[in-house]
Amino acid sequence: MQRAAESGEVAFDSAASVFAHFVSILVVLALGLVVGCQSPAWEPGGVFEAEVAAEYGVVAGSDTGLCAEVGLVLDEVARRVEGLALFEAKLVRVELMEEWPYTSIGGFARGTTIVLPAKVPSLSTMGHEIAHAWMDGTEWSLLGQVLSEGVCFAVGAAVDCQGDALSRVSRGLAFAWAAMGWNCSVQFVDRDPLDHPALPGTFESASESARLSFPRVEVALLMRNRDYREASHDVGTGLTGLGWLMVSRIGLPRLGELCREARSEGHDRVSTERLLAEAQLPRHYGRGWEPLIDAFVGADGYLELLKEYCSVCRDLTPDDVVVTTQWN
Repeated sequence: MQRAAESGEVAFDSAASVFAHFVSILVVLALGLVVGCQSPAWEPGGVFEAEVAAEYGVVAGSDTGLCAEVGLVLDEVARRVEGLALFEAKLVRVELMEEWPYTSIGGFARGTTIVLPAKVPSLSTMGHEIAHAWMDGTEWSLLGQVLSEGVCFAVGAAVDCQGDALSRVSRGLAFAWAAMGWNCSVQFVDRDPLDHPALPGTFESASESARLSFPRVEVALLMRNRDYREASHDVGTGLTGLGWLMVSRIGLPRLGELCREARSEGHDRVSTERLLAEAQLPRHYGRGWEPLIDAFVGADGYLELLKEYCSVCRDLTPDDVVVTTQWN
């Protein structure tokens, strides 16, 4: 992940700060993709004005037309997820919330109830939440929360290949930043950065404490749902990158086999040692992880995503942007 700087470029910001903004850019570009399933306040048994039946369940909300549209997405995506032959299909209840104050959360699942904002979801968001609902109470629950999230992101990408690269990049680089000391800086060629604000709105900068508090891999793989939900945004995004990277290396079918084997042997969790061996990953973060992260995010693919974003900013084109990256 190295790209040399050229003469005549104007530095935009410090490496750590720009990387925090960069991940935020990717999250904004990925609207409709879930960042993680940290749940906002929600109570089961809510009363809704409309309910529409679908092949794979029911959609409840305030608008019959919207419920019908979401029901079509539910059925289409559920058929795709079922076609992966990973989980036993279940009927689900999708609830559409009119007030959704959490911009970084695309949805969540509790048992077989999926809760989404009141809009038509992306295929990847629906696939992610269907995976959560269908995994609940099965042998897949023998994975810790980090790997469970990795499975759901992988399923979401499998049913919506268009959103795959963007989601992989944002989470893979968040993991690289938090666990491995990877840095990124953005420069504009022959441009005054003050005249070209790179980000709409306000984002929190990634904190150095995220690096200091990012858990060792063996600790991360044992995290329960509550621990994962209580992690800071920066740590949580990095954890999803770790989980998805491991899932990509092991493969979804093989992960299912490991879960069934662990259950048949009477274990309540697939062992960390087995998971690391299957993924062929070092036990400790270090140089051995760098080429693996490169392969996961698509090497220089993330540069094109950043340039694509900058092309919609005023007076900028992708050719005006140079990204410099470095492993510390």
